[in-house]
Amino acid sequence: MQKHGCSYDPRTQATVVNKRKAADDNTLVAEKKRRKVLETQNARLLMEQQQWQQQQQTARDLEQKLESLKECGICNRSYTLSDERCPRQLQCGHTLTCCHTCMNEMLSNGDLCKTLRGVSHLPCPFCRKVTKVKQAEELNKDFTVLALLD
Repeated sequence: MQKHGCSYDPRTQATVVNKRKAADDNTLVAEKKRRKVLETQNARLLMEQQQWQQQQQTARDLEQKLESLKECGICNRSYTLSDERCPRQLQCGHTLTCCHTCMNEMLSNGDLCKTLRGVSHLPCPFCRKVTKVKQAEELNKDFTVLALLD
């Protein structure tokens, strides 16, 4: 069949249409794949951002805990190497969060401990092992806590 001087073959026209349709379909498939890749990358980036934020919060929390270890939990003064503000270690190895001065005050007042024949029986708040002591000077200095002061 002839149309305006050109030969028209419906089969050729159908082939051209089918090729265009196939190309469009391939473009759509490729676009869907790209979108899926971008969604996966975005999800991964979001997850990494959340993990980073959690790590930052954990670091801030640890820093606050570390700072709290550097001061007496009773008088809130910073520990020092001098005997008055030095943290002391119980016989079990645990450290009460108080300085030498506050420890002596607790021992003399009978706070948190029983006194029998002038000897204080101080139970560890962590493991409950009893430390027998008259004065804080008898307890070892906690050099681990003191090392944090540097």
